[in-house]
Formats: sequence, structure tokens, C-alpha cells
Amino acid sequence: MAAKEKIDKTFAARVLADAALQPDKVVAGQYDIDVKTIGNYRRRLATDSELADIFHKLQLQRNAAWSAKIPESIRKAMAFLDRCATECNPQIPEQVEQVNAYLQTLLDAQAVQEYMARRFAPEPADEMPTVVNPHQLPAPSTGSGQAAGDAHAAGG
Repeated sequence: MAAKEKIDKTFAARVLADAALQPDKVVAGQYDIDVKTIGNYRRRLATDSELADIFHKLQLQRNAAWSAKIPESIRKAMAFLDRCATECNPQIPEQVEQVNAYLQTLLDAQAVQEYMARRFAPEPADEMPTVVNPHQLPAPSTGSGQAAGDAHAAGG
């Protein structure tokens, strides 16, 4: 069995974190590496616990930094919406559409912030999030059984 090639795991984790957000070709150019190297790092990530730990911590740091910028952006967006609400002419459909589009973007940003807060909240080390396959859930009740009896007894 061949020994694993020695790599700079911090560098590999940075490359993988960037490759999670950008195409491999772009990341390879930024780091002056071959695209195949990124694939090699990904394969190694699955078997190298130290690399995985560095990568995970880097992802948490980057996501926390990104998420921390959202509240200020939302405050700025709200100030902009306030100005639009007083300065825009509701009789001009284009202005109304622009305000509506901006409001939708603001709501989307809020949803992303809430998702990020839930997704990257610290979890106990021994408790990983559960992914539920909807096809493995129990079949819905057909209306028979205890629940139907309770509804009937309650006058339903």
C-alpha cells in the first residue's frame, strides 16, 4: 500500500472551501493548481479526519463571517425601503415594481439569515443532524383507528 502524499492540510481546506462556492476551474486558477488537485483534495477529505476538521472549522468561520454581515445589510435595505415608500410615486408602475422586487430580496435575505443561523448553530459533537428521506416516513393514517374514534367521540 502506498503512503499518503504529504499535503498542506490548511491550504487544501482553503481550496476546498473556495471550491464549494465557485467552479473548480476558477479556484484552480486562483491557487495556481490543477483542477485534478481539487478532486484529489475532495477524495482525501472523505478519509482524512484532520483535513475534514480543518475544513469544517474553516467553513464555520466563513459562514459566520458572511452571516454576520446580513443584519447591517438588512438595516440598509430597510432604510432604502423607507425612502422609497415616501419618495416613490405609487402611480408609476415601474417604481412600484422596483420597490416590490427590493422587498422580496429583503425577505429572501432574511430567510437565508435564519437558515444560516439554524444550519450552523453549534451542535454537540456526538449529535449529527438527521436527514429524513420523505419516502421512509410512515404512511399517513387512513382515518381508522384511535384518532378516528377520538374524533367520533368528540362529536366529529
